[in-house]
Amino acid sequence: MHIYMANYNWDDGFDIPRKIISKDCCELSTALMIFYLADGIRYLENKDEVQNSNLAVGESFLQELHSQIMNGKFVEGDIFFEPPMSKVQLYKLKKVLQEDEEVFVKVRGEKKLNVVL
Repeated sequence: MHIYMANYNWDDGFDIPRKIISKDCCELSTALMIFYLADGIRYLENKDEVQNSNLAVGESFLQELHSQIMNGKFVEGDIFFEPPMSKVQLYKLKKVLQEDEEVFVKVRGEKKLNVVL
């Protein structure tokens, strides 16, 4: 699932990502990767504005996934994931995140799956 989502064409919509994150075996690293690939960094930077507006499909998806990650839905596995951001982005993001949202900026796992389809 991780490799498939790393190579997913987001022009195909959110149906497949929704199915993948609904699986009990979906690891936290995969969920976080999906979150960031769906423009999760923008969501985290502006979540107060997003939560108080009429949500587009992508924003609704991000809000649901954010909630699931925060509620501990996903199993901690060994798949490697490093949030895709620069040091400057990380610094700015840490200033707006709440303490319990550290999950979004931590490096996870050790098993690198660098397979491109």
